[in-house]
Amino acid sequence: MKKNILVGASLVLAASILGACSNNGEAATNKSEDNKQTAQAELHMQKGVQFVYNGKGVTDKDLENHRKEFLSGTTDKELKKLGGDNYVAENYVLKNELLKYVGSNTDEVLKAYDKYSETANKAYKMNKGQYVIAFVSDKIVEEELTPDKVKKLYETIPKEKRTMSFEVFKSNKYLLFQLAAREGLINPDKLQKDLYKKAGIESKSLKMNKDLKGVIPM
Repeated sequence: MKKNILVGASLVLAASILGACSNNGEAATNKSEDNKQTAQAELHMQKGVQFVYNGKGVTDKDLENHRKEFLSGTTDKELKKLGGDNYVAENYVLKNELLKYVGSNTDEVLKAYDKYSETANKAYKMNKGQYVIAFVSDKIVEEELTPDKVKKLYETIPKEKRTMSFEVFKSNKYLLFQLAAREGLINPDKLQKDLYKKAGIESKSLKMNKDLKGVIPM
């Protein structure tokens, strides 16, 4: 449970899930504005195939379903600032590419999320978008950090600041990922940009960017 609390609090997708409003009054004030922006966003996206991804057409319905399922914490106002339809499309591609990179897929991660939801503390429960990033980062740690690398990461922490034993440290995948990124053993931003560039994307109704505009914070 401690890990769930840590990951739930820290692995917020700042670019895609920007959190709830600070108070109910603000939420009520913004509700009508957000509804207007939803209508405007829908008008920007034509019906039918938006782009082709790995030989398969991705439709407006596919992107809307992705948005509702994996970008549920993002309001229309926030989404507009991030890039609107293009951001949703890039996030769709990245989600699939990251899961494929660690040998998984959407069906598998959703089954894992359902199991996680059964025991997760509601106060710290991750939404599906957050869970995907936690799932991917854990897999990367498992597959790419050898025991020697984990030991070296532990040694980067000054002895006087070590608050956990090595045995506890090596089981904390979230902390391992963050330290590995800090020390340059893992480069999440480069990984996402490379995966996006290599993905088979062809513009249709929606003009897709050739290079990734915004990475998902990991």
